Amino acid sequence: MPSDVRVRTLLGLSLAAPLLFLFRDVLSGDEALYARDVFHQYWPLRTHVVEALRAGHLPLWDDGSQGGMPLLANIHAAALYPPNFIYQLVSFATGYGWLVALHVVALAWGVSALLSASGRASVGAAVAALLFAGSAPVLGLTAFGPNLMGLAWVPWFAHALVRTTGSPVGRFSQGAVLITLQCLCGDPMSVLFSALLVAAILVWSSPQERRQRAVLGLAAAVVGVLIAAVQLWPAAGLLAQTTRAAGGDQLEWSMHPIRFLELVLPKLFGNLDGAPAFWGNFLSLGELKTPYSLSAYVGAGAFALALVGLGQKTRGLGLTLFVVGGVLAMGGQFIAGPMLAHVPPFSLFRYPEKYLALAVLGLCVLAGDGLNALLERRLTRGQSAGLVGLAAVAGLVGGSLSVLAAQWEPWMRATWPGLPVEIPTESFRTGTYGFAAIVLLLAIGGQISQATLRVGALSVLVVGEALWANQALIFTTPVELFTERPAAVDAMLRGAPQRPFRVWRDNVAMAKIQFLTQTPEQRVMQRAWELLTLKSSLATVFGLEELSGNSPVILSRWDAAIRALRGQPGAMLMLYNTCFIIAPVAEGERVFAPMPAGAGVRQVDCLPRLFSVAQTVAVPHLQAALAHLSDPQFPVRTTAVVEQGRSTDTLDPVEVSEVSARSGYLSAHAVAGPRGGFVVLGTSWARGWVVSIDGVETEPRVVDAAVMGTELAPGAHEVVFEFHEPLLARAAFPSVIGVLMLCGAWVGRRRLNRHPLVS
Repeated sequence: MPSDVRVRTLLGLSLAAPLLFLFRDVLSGDEALYARDVFHQYWPLRTHVVEALRAGHLPLWDDGSQGGMPLLANIHAAALYPPNFIYQLVSFATGYGWLVALHVVALAWGVSALLSASGRASVGAAVAALLFAGSAPVLGLTAFGPNLMGLAWVPWFAHALVRTTGSPVGRFSQGAVLITLQCLCGDPMSVLFSALLVAAILVWSSPQERRQRAVLGLAAAVVGVLIAAVQLWPAAGLLAQTTRAAGGDQLEWSMHPIRFLELVLPKLFGNLDGAPAFWGNFLSLGELKTPYSLSAYVGAGAFALALVGLGQKTRGLGLTLFVVGGVLAMGGQFIAGPMLAHVPPFSLFRYPEKYLALAVLGLCVLAGDGLNALLERRLTRGQSAGLVGLAAVAGLVGGSLSVLAAQWEPWMRATWPGLPVEIPTESFRTGTYGFAAIVLLLAIGGQISQATLRVGALSVLVVGEALWANQALIFTTPVELFTERPAAVDAMLRGAPQRPFRVWRDNVAMAKIQFLTQTPEQRVMQRAWELLTLKSSLATVFGLEELSGNSPVILSRWDAAIRALRGQPGAMLMLYNTCFIIAPVAEGERVFAPMPAGAGVRQVDCLPRLFSVAQTVAVPHLQAALAHLSDPQFPVRTTAVVEQGRSTDTLDPVEVSEVSARSGYLSAHAVAGPRGGFVVLGTSWARGWVVSIDGVETEPRVVDAAVMGTELAPGAHEVVFEFHEPLLARAAFPSVIGVLMLCGAWVGRRRLNRHPLVS
C-alpha cells in the first residue's frame, strides 16, 4: 500500500473510531435511536415507502395519516434518497441507527478533507472535524435524521470545489452528485448551507481560485437540482396545497443570544440525562418551547483553541462562518429576522436555529487553526496568561454563584424574563467550574516543550471532553420498543364493522395524561406508553389508517375541514370512515379494547369508505363549502357539498359492493337507482386523484371541502378512484436532462478540462 494511501486510511480510521464508539450500542443492535421525530415521524414514513416498494408500486400516496396525503411528494419521506434503500434489507430501528452513525462519520471525513484541501495541517483539520461531528448541535441531529444526512454532504461539496487534485470535470461531477443527494435526503435546506459555506470560502479565495470555484459550484448546483427535480417539483406542488403555503412560521425556533454562552459552558442549562434537568425552554421563541438544539455545547477547550486560532492568518474562514451562522441562527431574536421571513431562499425554510451548525463549524475551524499553530510553537506567555485569566474569571463567577446566590437572583430575573421560579444555580456553577478547569488544563498543556506530545495531549483533552459531554444527545432505548405490537391493533383489525376503516386518536385529551420525562428512563417509559396507545402516526406502522396523526405536512383543506367540523366531531369521524376512537377512559368504563394508564379504544358508528348521499349542494369555492360544514346541523350522512358541481335533491341510494382498497386506490361495484346517485370517498383530496367509471377517466369533485366524490348515472358501474402524482412525468424530464448533462460532461471531459473558465 502506498504511503499516502496508508496515511489517509489511518486518518480516516482515527476519525471514525471515536464517533462509531458513541454509537456502539446502536450498531450492535442492542439499542435504537428513538427521540423526537424518529419514533413518531420517520418510522411511519419509512414504513409506508418500504411497504409500497415491496408491493411492487411507487410510493405515491400515504393512506395512513390525516385521511391520506401524497407520499412521494412529501419531501420528509425521502423516498428517492439512495441510502434509504437499506430499509428494504433491515428493520427501521437497525437501518436508521446505521445510517445516522455512518453519516456522522462521513461528515467528519468531509470536514477533515475540506480543511486539508484548503492547505491546513492534517492534525488541526482532523481535530476540527471531530469537534464539529461531536458537537451538541450535530449529535442532536441524530433525532432529525434527514437534517443530519443533508449536513453530512455540505463539506464534501465545498471540498469538490477547493481540492486541487483531479480534473475540473471530476470535481464538477462530484459536486453535482452531492447536491442531488442533499435535495433527496429530506432536508433541501442543506443545499443553502452548502451555498453559504462556499460563499465564505470564495470571500477568502484568490481571484483566480474564486472564478474557477464559482463556475464549478454554480454548474454543479444547477445540474444537481435538475437531477433531483423528480423529487423537488412534486414537493413544490404539494407545498402549495399545505398549511405551510401561508408561511408565518419561518422564525419559529430562533436562538436566544444568551444561548451562545452554552457553546463553551458545559451543561449551562442543566442536564439531558440527570439532575438538574434541562430548564432552558423559556428561551425558545414561538409555541415550541423545546429548543431545536437541546444543547449548543461545542467545548471549553475548543473555545480556548479558537482564541489561539484568531491570531492566525487563516482565521478568515472560521470567523466568517461563526458570525454569519450565529446571526442567522438568532433569526427573529436579532436583525436577520425580516430577511429569513421574507427573502428567498431563506424564507423557504423554517427554524433559524439550524444555522447554528454553520457557526459551530466556524468555531471548530478556528480551533483547528489554533491547534495547527501549536504544532510550530508553544503557547506564548501572553496567550497562556490570557487563558489563565479566563479560567480565573469563570472560577470566580462560579464561586460567587455558590456564596452569593441571593445577590445574583435579581440580576438574572431582570436579564432573562421567564426564568424559572427556582433558579438552578447548580447549572451555572457546573458550567463555569467546568470551563475554568478545561481552559486551565489547556493552558498548562500548551507549555509542553515537545511538539508531538503537546499537540497529542491537547487533542485528546479537547476532543475527549467534547465527546464525553455531548454523548448525552444520542438518546437510545432498548430495541424491543420497535418490536412490540400493541394488543389494541389486532383487536381493531378483528372487530372492525367496516373495511377499510380509520382510527382517530384524541391527542388533545390524551395529552392530559401526564408523564414525567426528566430522566432517560422516564422518557423511554413515555415512548412505550405512546406506542401502546398509538400516539401520532404509530398506528400506521401496524397497518391501521389514521384520521389524526403527526406530520410535518398538513393538507390545508384537511385542516380547514377538521376545524369547521369541530362543532360536531361525530360528523368529522363519519366523513372519514372512522370506526374507533382512542381516548382517556374513566375507571371501570367498558371499552372496545383496553390500553394502559387510563386510555382505551371506543367503537363508534361509522360510514363505509365509499358511501352514497341523498342530495348534493353546489358551491363555487372552498370558503362557501366551509360555511356549510360549520353549521352544527350539517348532515354528513345524507348531504355532500360539491365544489364546482351541481345541486341535486332527488338522488337514489347507491349499492356499493366488492370494495378493494390499497394505498392510493379503491375500486368498487356500484349500482345507482333510476334517478342516479352520488358517491363520496372518505379520503383526503389532493391534486392527482382521478376517478374511472366503467373505464372512462375523469377528475373527481371536491366534496365537503376536503374529500372527493363523483356522480353516477342509473345502472351498474365499475368505479375506480386512484391517485397519480400529477407532476411526476413533467418532473422526470428535467431529471433526465440533468443526467444527460452530467454524462455529457464526462464524455467531453478532455475538452471541458481545457476550457478557460475552469482551467
